[in-house]
Amino acid sequence: MPDYELYVRDNNFNRIAQIDDYTKLEMKPQFNAVGAFTLQMDANSPAADAISQPGAGIIVVRNGTTIFSGPVFQKERKWTASSDELTISGYDDNYLLQIKLAYPVPAGPPYSTDYDVRTGAAETIMKQYINANIGSGASSVRAMPITTDADLGRGSTITGRARFDALLTLCGSLAIQGGGLGFRVIQNGNGLQFQVYQPTDKTASVVFSPLLGNLLDFDYIEENPSANYIIAGGTGTGSSRITSEFGDPDSISQYGRVEEFLNQNNTASTAELN
Repeated sequence: MPDYELYVRDNNFNRIAQIDDYTKLEMKPQFNAVGAFTLQMDANSPAADAISQPGAGIIVVRNGTTIFSGPVFQKERKWTASSDELTISGYDDNYLLQIKLAYPVPAGPPYSTDYDVRTGAAETIMKQYINANIGSGASSVRAMPITTDADLGRGSTITGRARFDALLTLCGSLAIQGGGLGFRVIQNGNGLQFQVYQPTDKTASVVFSPLLGNLLDFDYIEENPSANYIIAGGTGTGSSRITSEFGDPDSISQYGRVEEFLNQNNTASTAELN
């Protein structure tokens, strides 16, 4: 059985307490998005005061490896004559990328250029945007204790154009363009680390099924596509505007042609539009 440890961190990312008497911990990580957690514990637990402090967060360790970390956002206390329960909820550290922007000039105003344009391997470009905006290369008012793991240059060559995009949105787009890379922000020592990885297809070896007894419940929703034929418009106006068009033949054959226009007037590159 895996060995789990749960810690409280303060607003400087230091471990300040261990929680070993919680009654429930639910973690929901999201691929290239913001995950969440819910923690239930006795309000009189020795760690209750620590996790109730402003800026507190959690760190979850499995078999010596940190697998989840993030800030507390809500605390709910419920007292009855027979119980005194504290429910803590929050997000994983990908939330940081949602609240921080990629500036057209990372150093800040004046914004002398329209976009911060970078071209290279998708992993490299994502890490450059992280470092320039909130990492070691950021201005003193924006810099945070965040590093990046070793850059292996994974992913295809892409071009990023940053102009006040949320770093989460920007990196999500670049990761897709780069061939479906994954990324996350997680506690590393007394700070955070932006990590990039190449997902692996495990459908041949990992199976969940009610018949196997390793699936408790499931539900899913099917929706028709919001679009399956895209016209991307680049720079220019009127008949001189650069465009590219692509569709999904399988989807079109099933649902009909659902068209959408994608405004990308920040580029004249047909390759980028494609």
